[in-house]
Amino acid sequence: MSLKSEYVSLELKWATASSLSFALTKDDLHHFWLEDLLYLYHDRRYETVPRSLDLQTERAVESWFEFVAGVLKEYGSEVLTDQSGSWDRLAQAQSKRDAEYAAMMNARYGRN
Repeated sequence: MSLKSEYVSLELKWATASSLSFALTKDDLHHFWLEDLLYLYHDRRYETVPRSLDLQTERAVESWFEFVAGVLKEYGSEVLTDQSGSWDRLAQAQSKRDAEYAAMMNARYGRN
């Protein structure tokens, strides 16, 4: 499912019994995840967003979409309305989050 406005598109994709991905997209070149938005606002829930979901029940689907909607309601207004600089800040947050994750994985597996 894709939702588009003049500012942004939201893509929701669900692979049966495996995962649901969520992306914020300003153009076709940059995709941002819910974790990036949470990280931008220093919300530690970015660490616990599941990489795959068991969406076998109606309640599980409702719960996941309630979470997504809550995050967008709390933190999404700037990017959803294309406020000046919001996408740049989100891109910086994504870079920092990615670097943090890479450092954690390198430390975990003894890579330098």
